[in-house]
Amino acid sequence: MTAAAPEYVLARRALLDVLDVLEAHQESLVLVGAQAVYLHAPGDFGVPAYTTDGDLTIDPDVLAYAPDIDTMLRNADYFAGQNPGAWTSPSGVHIDLLVAAGVASGPGRRSASLAGHGLPTARRTPGLEVALVDNSVMTLRALDPSDERVRDLKVAGPAALTIAKLAKLRERLDLGKEDRVLPKDAGDLLRMLRACDARAIGNQLSVLAAQPAIDAVIAPLIRWSAADVGARESQLARLAVLAAQGTEPDRQVDGSLRALISTLVEAFR
Repeated sequence: MTAAAPEYVLARRALLDVLDVLEAHQESLVLVGAQAVYLHAPGDFGVPAYTTDGDLTIDPDVLAYAPDIDTMLRNADYFAGQNPGAWTSPSGVHIDLLVAAGVASGPGRRSASLAGHGLPTARRTPGLEVALVDNSVMTLRALDPSDERVRDLKVAGPAALTIAKLAKLRERLDLGKEDRVLPKDAGDLLRMLRACDARAIGNQLSVLAAQPAIDAVIAPLIRWSAADVGARESQLARLAVLAAQGTEPDRQVDGSLRALISTLVEAFR
């Protein structure tokens, strides 16, 4: 097995560290983001698994009123960033605490109000609603052989992660700010569709969409992705090609992403 990149090893260690700090609230936490993607799709796929941070979404319906997450993190020497939910661990790794926009309360546009917890604790984020219903407990292990920690944690499923990546990409592409659009997100999306069967993901999304609140999140993103890969110039395919970094022919990456999303859309319909 190829050794993980040092930054990824550090990111996993930091994720386990923050789970140690927030152990009292673990039942309310769901792992999302790249580290969740790599648990479902651990192969190299041309580009090795790589990330420098950790992302956790909080389920407000499960979260206990106390102890206060903000206080717990600050007492453990975590630093709050300028944006809500953006924390930096003592080792310098970014940890994002997120709340699905559809279940977030409070008047803030970015802050998610959590009863009993400081206002800047978490950031409301669109597209994570599916992760609250599509998740399963998986075993999380350190990537450093000298770190023997093992923790069972709820991890977003392939369907939820696909929607979360599409939501993130659409939001940033719609802003029209290229510096905020990360090709890696499209690369992770392609990895997920290749590893976990795009048709199976589409079928699972169709089942989840029976819940109106979830369908309101899924359906617009399915329509958007279908329109994008059906266009002559696909933004998603362009980003996936950039993420591949020349490890396979550009036309192959472009065609693969278009075909897999088309398969997902067909299964969803």
